[in-house]
Amino acid sequence: MIQGSEVHIDIYDDRLEISSPGGMYSGKVIQEMEIEKLKSERRNPVIADLFHRMKYMERRGSGLKKIVAETEKLPGYSEKYKPEFYSTSSSFTVILKNVNYLSTKKTDGGLNGGLNGGLNGGLNLEISEVQKKIISVLVENPNTTILAVAEALGVTKRTVENNISQLKKAGLVEREGARKKGRWIVNGDIIE
Repeated sequence: MIQGSEVHIDIYDDRLEISSPGGMYSGKVIQEMEIEKLKSERRNPVIADLFHRMKYMERRGSGLKKIVAETEKLPGYSEKYKPEFYSTSSSFTVILKNVNYLSTKKTDGGLNGGLNGGLNGGLNLEISEVQKKIISVLVENPNTTILAVAEALGVTKRTVENNISQLKKAGLVEREGARKKGRWIVNGDIIE
């Protein structure tokens, strides 16, 4: 028990994030493990057995695999909607992406077509190729850093900073949280 901690459920248009105190029982981080090969480990087998008998849970420990399998059954599912799992020594987070929200935000004109079609209160924005690539990286990995984006695109950190600054001013990209532990939020209308 961690005093002062609680489960947080954050609901956004494009995702649901559930954060719970307490990391993996083994002390490892989930993002470095393969969900399909994960073995069931219980902190308290007596409570697990009791909950199983009351039909509140199963004893197999297949919850994460079940989350992934059920998400894959959704209409419009593709690999980019796969649930994400993150853990530290003191917390565990599950991110479930809203397949319906993201798939309805596609535009026939592609990324620039959606932007120039009147996004953000009728602004007629022109977006550069570098900015399109930056957005793609941020959509693929919302937890990435500016330095990692620069390395992925083969450009300087300053180039990424300047372009992200322009995207922020246009209201297309925003940063939520701290520099290293935060995440990027990209306006859903520009997801290709």
